[in-house]
Amino acid sequence: MKSAGTGFVPHSDEEMLSMARHIGLDRPEDVFSKIPPDLLVDQPPLGRSQMSQDAVLRLAAGRAARTRLDRPSFLGAGFYDRFVPPALIESILRRTDYYSAYTPYQAEASQGLLRGLFEYQQGICALTGLDVANASLYDGATALAEAVLCVFSLSDHPAGVRDAGAARTGGRGAADPAGTVLVSSAVHPYYRAVLKTYLADIPIRIVEVPFCSEAGQTLPAAFRVKTESPVVAIVAQNPNLFGIVEDMKSIAGVAADLGAGFVHVFEPTSLSILASPAEVGADIAVAEGQSLGLPLYYGGLALGVFAAGEKYLRRMPGRIVGQSVDADGLQAYCLTLQTREQHIRREKATSNICTNHTLCAIFAGAYLRLLGFDGLQSVVETAAARLEQFVDGIRDCSFVKPLFRSTALFEIAVRSDKPMDHLPVLPLGRFYPGMDRSYLVSFTERRTPQDVDWLIREIKSL
Repeated sequence: MKSAGTGFVPHSDEEMLSMARHIGLDRPEDVFSKIPPDLLVDQPPLGRSQMSQDAVLRLAAGRAARTRLDRPSFLGAGFYDRFVPPALIESILRRTDYYSAYTPYQAEASQGLLRGLFEYQQGICALTGLDVANASLYDGATALAEAVLCVFSLSDHPAGVRDAGAARTGGRGAADPAGTVLVSSAVHPYYRAVLKTYLADIPIRIVEVPFCSEAGQTLPAAFRVKTESPVVAIVAQNPNLFGIVEDMKSIAGVAADLGAGFVHVFEPTSLSILASPAEVGADIAVAEGQSLGLPLYYGGLALGVFAAGEKYLRRMPGRIVGQSVDADGLQAYCLTLQTREQHIRREKATSNICTNHTLCAIFAGAYLRLLGFDGLQSVVETAAARLEQFVDGIRDCSFVKPLFRSTALFEIAVRSDKPMDHLPVLPLGRFYPGMDRSYLVSFTERRTPQDVDWLIREIKSL
């Protein structure tokens, strides 16, 4: 209910209760029932009393001072402490004109912005070897969910729902699936959680394929499982959550045999030494683009990378910037494709995505141009050298051993007989039952030999 002036009139308790019951809830608070109890608070983080701006700044400074800067971080699993080129900080991240670049509604008047996004798309296509990339999505997990919907909408299976808009209306319901998606359990758990949320009301059943407990890999044969409905997509990650290099070409072969689309989750810098998604036969490739030089900033500037083969062009989410010529025959850029519900009928929209991460995408595109193939390869080789130094350093430590026997890149899972939760490594027990004493140790080009020596000493002193 809008007021006569500006803003909105708060709803009364009776109105809130009525709205809650209208959507099948007993009380308004039930809207938040899905939030884990440990994340709920009794009062706002800054308290309920009014605070001046100066007081808020003092409080924030005090809390920031509690952050430990006296030891290196070995956390990773998708968000990495990469070197951030100062030149890009000054020229892009501190350019306030990029901050509000939500949607260029008069796109052709924003030639600089469009060219930056076009260059980003070109860089992603060169990296993945695929035909087309969009102008970015929210994050890697969102990109994966959108990729599965994109594959599903073009499914050749008779039971498939060919229109993504129709699928979003609920189709036949989860109890009568029109298709099955096989997802490796070595795919990042947050990605799998977002995928489940996306598909909760869509007639697609998710089946998680277990990884080999000895190798840490997802064996290609494990995807040949019997399912109640046709397999429309197979999802695997390389390197996977444990840093293990997967046999993506063989997995893609299984997907082709089953008539399913293959969605390749990748880490961008790794493609400087690993086979590209196009080379292994991927239909769609998605990634978290934060590792393309974006600073962590207490949780990271996320960026959803999405590239695909040409047949998926008109089913891709978000928007695509194209190159054209203007009335005078000069080079110009335009929004070539934006099949979202703000521009066409809802039932024909390919996605509910209505924005992109312009600032992050332009930064990532500039990072790719600045480093080039050789620079990315140097980043990977440096991280690999630090990982090898760590493995050599714990070789004589009786209570800490690598968890898997396969080749690892960027990070390695270890099993410890003594708790290491106080160290800056990632406990895997929060994601996988039975891994209570297992930890993921990640390495980037920013970790020095001295940093690795410090971690080895800390472990041996347990």
